[in-house]
Amino acid sequence: MPQRTASLSQPDPVIISDSRGTPLVPRPSPKRNRAPTVSNEAPTLPPSRRRKAPPLKATNSFLFAGAHPLYSREVIEDHHDLMTIRCTQPGCKHPPKVIKRTLTGTNNYKVHYQKEHPGIPLSDKEAKDQTAARSQGPPRFFGKSTSDQDHAQKYRSLLLEFITKNNLSFALVDQPETKALFTFLSPTTSKSLAEH
Repeated sequence: MPQRTASLSQPDPVIISDSRGTPLVPRPSPKRNRAPTVSNEAPTLPPSRRRKAPPLKATNSFLFAGAHPLYSREVIEDHHDLMTIRCTQPGCKHPPKVIKRTLTGTNNYKVHYQKEHPGIPLSDKEAKDQTAARSQGPPRFFGKSTSDQDHAQKYRSLLLEFITKNNLSFALVDQPETKALFTFLSPTTSKSLAEH
């Protein structure tokens, strides 16, 4: 009797065929392999999914509100209960300040602007006053309104306005024809022309 040798090899896979005689190949199992139960490594947790910090609440403070606030506020991502406040003026060397997320007072921030950036309005009232002052325009060139000017000053003011608005040369005034025209229109202007 022939002796069989014990083989440690895997048994041949069973091949199943469908009704047409085509062999079906076994599919791999969708299950993951089991993790080893004994390990030298410390167990690891899946990576944490940190939530983003909630956005800062809107504020009515003039220093922090509007399209171009005087200070910017940013939440610190690692510490959701803290925020960083920075001066938004270009070139300002004021260091950023880390505070709690609740904004309790703004007087200390006003002091920085008063010392380092004078002339910038720090409240709605100051901004409105500054806008009103600008809308009145710069003082007139001669310093007096036209109703307070005498004849010669009014003549010079009107002549200057005529030349500048019509983009004419200032040499026009020195031409003999211009002097003759003004003398014809008003004999008193000839005295003003002779003085200058």
